[in-house]
Amino acid sequence: MNRLIALLGLSMMLTACVVIPEGTSTPSPKTPTTTTQVNVPVIIAPQVDNKPKENTMHVCTLSAFTETYRAENTNRGKAKLAVKNQCVAEFDEMFCLDKDIRCTEYK
Repeated sequence: MNRLIALLGLSMMLTACVVIPEGTSTPSPKTPTTTTQVNVPVIIAPQVDNKPKENTMHVCTLSAFTETYRAENTNRGKAKLAVKNQCVAEFDEMFCLDKDIRCTEYK
């Protein structure tokens, strides 16, 4: 019983926490009048170079039943998409899964 009362009291205190946006001129009666600045780290993703490498060719293959599909491109993603589109043109997408595509990089 004491645990239940303590848990209810803690949950009541947590629901009373309110974040006020900066620049609010007239706070409502339910919001506190003091504000606290909280620093939040911002994660910046590394830059990804989508330019194809010079003299690099990606060859991707996909086998569905007895058929083997093959596509080549300087961009690996485009080669994977092309080989998957070839397979989906003949078979249902459940037989042409991304995990079954094998790509090889030639320099």
